[in-house]
Amino acid sequence: MFLEEIISKQLMDTADIFEFFERILRNTERMHYLPEKESSGLLHLDIHPGNIFCCNVDKDVVSGGLKLEGVRYIDFSEACSMHEGESKQIDATSNRRAVRGYRAPELLKDQNGKIEVSRGTDIFSLTAILLFMLKKKVYSEYEMNDDTVYFYSDITLNDEAAEKLGLDMITLNLLNQFLYTGLAIDRKLRFNQDTHLYIKCFKDVFSSYQAFQRGKINEVIELGFKYNFLSIHNAVSYTHLTLPTKLE
Repeated sequence: MFLEEIISKQLMDTADIFEFFERILRNTERMHYLPEKESSGLLHLDIHPGNIFCCNVDKDVVSGGLKLEGVRYIDFSEACSMHEGESKQIDATSNRRAVRGYRAPELLKDQNGKIEVSRGTDIFSLTAILLFMLKKKVYSEYEMNDDTVYFYSDITLNDEAAEKLGLDMITLNLLNQFLYTGLAIDRKLRFNQDTHLYIKCFKDVFSSYQAFQRGKINEVIELGFKYNFLSIHNAVSYTHLTLPTKLE
């Protein structure tokens, strides 16, 4: 089944969403850092639910959750190799268009010349997928906009959504910072270099959710205190990220 079909059929609970997303991230990591190519890899540049194939999806009779054998990307028609360095210049084309909000802003510019892309171009799309899965679970009629989302309220979850998803306030705060940092229009504020660190940050969000569900409130509080959402435009110098009420 394609991820798009799974989302539209509302088959996932909150735990399934987090687990599916983690599988997607692991597959992205393998693509971004091809082991046989050392520091080289691939940028997909067209990541959206219709290009993610979920293998052997079934209901777990014991836990009641979904299980799947693996996640595969399809359609590498816009992919490019990622050689030494953290970004790459690609030719700008006039036919790049938004795919329900999954395209990073730099790919939507109708311009001549070159566009700079990086792992963060894919990470923007990945974060948009997580946003879609979560909001679709809360609001069955929800659809992604055709244009890149700009306002803080568009790319975060409110208290009502948190209650329906079973999120405590600490986990909600971590998740909103994660969503914001993935979808920031300002590339200096969003994840645009390090897929490994992006996955680490998501694992902290997921761990907070799991700890709360198991009643381990101390672990949730510890994550809330230690968690440090960072602007990843510089892989060496990390700074605290202060969230505005909306994006300029």
